Amino acid sequence: SHVVIAVKDLEAQIRHYETLLGQPAVDRREDPERGMQMAFFRFENTHIELVSNLGEHGPIYQRLQQRGEGVHFFGLRTDDLDAEVTRLQGTDIRLASDPSRRRGSRRCARTWRGCAIGMSSSAMT
Repeated sequence: SHVVIAVKDLEAQIRHYETLLGQPAVDRREDPERGMQMAFFRFENTHIELVSNLGEHGPIYQRLQQRGEGVHFFGLRTDDLDAEVTRLQGTDIRLASDPSRRRGSRRCARTWRGCAIGMSSSAMT
C-alpha cells in the first residue's frame, strides 16, 4: 500500500516532505525510459512516492500538464483482486488498466496481483 504524488519540482517537494514528515527521503531513482524521477519516504507498512518528469515526455509530464500536481494514484492491498476489479467495474470509477486484458503488462501484471485504478469522473467531484 502506498501513495504516489506527482510534483513539478522534485527537489523542492523533497525538502517540503522531509520537513512535514520529520524524516529524509530514503531512496531516489530515475527512469529515463519513462521520463520519470522518484523519491521515496518509507514507513512500517507503506510508503509515499514523489514523482516528477524528466524532460517533456512520459506519463508524469502528461499528468502534470493536464491536471497539475497532486495524488497520481494510491495502492491498497486486497485478498481478492478479481472481486475488487469486478466491484469497481460496477461503479463510475475508471480503471486505468484492466488485468483481464493486460496480462504481463508492466502496469497491471497478474504476477504482481495489481491493477491501476484511475480516480476520475464523478468519483473526484
